[in-house]
Amino acid sequence: MREEREERKERGRREEGERRREEGERKERGRREEGERKERGRREEGERKERGRREQGESKEAYRMENN
Repeated sequence: MREEREERKERGRREEGERRREEGERKERGRREEGERKERGRREEGERKERGRREQGESKEAYRMENN
C-alpha cells in the first residue's frame, strides 16, 4: 500500500510538471506570435507611409512640371 501511495504521488508530480511545462510553452509561443504580429504591423505601416511619401513626392513633381 505504501508503495502504491508513493507511486501515485510520484506520478502526480510528473503529470503536474508536464502540465506546467506545456503551459509555459503555450504562453511563450503566444508571446512570440504576438511579438511577430506587432513587428509585421509596424513594418507594414512603415512601408505604407514610405509609399505614401513617394507618391506624394511624385505628384508634387508632376504638379511643378505642369506649372513651369
